[in-house]
Amino acid sequence: NHPLVFLADRRVVGTIRIDIKRNGRAIFRLVTIDDPWQGQGLGTTMLSMAEDHARDCGADTLCLNAVPDAYRFYTRHGYAPERWEGCTGNPTEIPVVKHLADPAMPFTAAPAMSVAITEVMQVAS
Repeated sequence: NHPLVFLADRRVVGTIRIDIKRNGRAIFRLVTIDDPWQGQGLGTTMLSMAEDHARDCGADTLCLNAVPDAYRFYTRHGYAPERWEGCTGNPTEIPVVKHLADPAMPFTAAPAMSVAITEVMQVAS
């Protein structure tokens, strides 16, 4: 497991835990951004950083269980509904996947942010 903590102005503003599997999959879990920091482009930046980290660890497929409020966010960033081994059985979450090796995946540029993530820390697991 690779728990990442995202800091802005020395404050924790978000987290993502990345589970790297031997079959080339990375599973994003516990994805969150503090409410006061939402809507400022931090989600796009955090997702991009997490995807880069997963790719650097050898992942070619990204999986997560999206809550309905975040589903459109993930589809805008190249994720598509797809069941995967270990995905949720929770009917309120939507399993989504992004295949990094697929050159047809759309790229969504990060919007300008009024706040910058100043640091990413990997927390010892």
